Amino acid sequence: MMRLNIDKQQHIQRTNWIFLLAILIGLITSFDSYSQTEESDIFFSLQHSNSDMGKVKIHQDARLHRLVEKKIAQSRMDMSIPGYRIQIYSGSDKREEAFQVKARFMKQFPKYTPDLIYSEPYFKLRVGNFRTKQEGYKLFKLIKKHFPNSYFVIENKMEWPEIEKD
Repeated sequence: MMRLNIDKQQHIQRTNWIFLLAILIGLITSFDSYSQTEESDIFFSLQHSNSDMGKVKIHQDARLHRLVEKKIAQSRMDMSIPGYRIQIYSGSDKREEAFQVKARFMKQFPKYTPDLIYSEPYFKLRVGNFRTKQEGYKLFKLIKKHFPNSYFVIENKMEWPEIEKD
């Protein structure tokens, strides 16, 4: 009987310690996440601006705040940008022809490697990553001499272009 009471007391003590530890961990993580979002949160910065400026009061659904946070997190992970590329070939169901054009291009322009893209039913060859058309215009003029059907295409997601050193 005495042993049963001691086991019960130890169990209650362990349960209390676990409960206190869980509360402590919860408090620490909530303070940590609050301090991280407070600095980078657009909604927080709008509502807590300098006193010499006007005040902004935001009334919104909490889901909007979570949606904006999700978009910001996705943007930080996505390392692509919109820009321009030069398309040197497009052919319907002509894979071998696309490889031949790619080989010819690489022979004439060994510094550049075109990407072969298959977008049913077309095979396309694109080269370069340019933020603006002006950046790629010099290369475009050179390519156009050898591949007269070349043209600029807008690329919604492309890799960051390498910065050329003068």
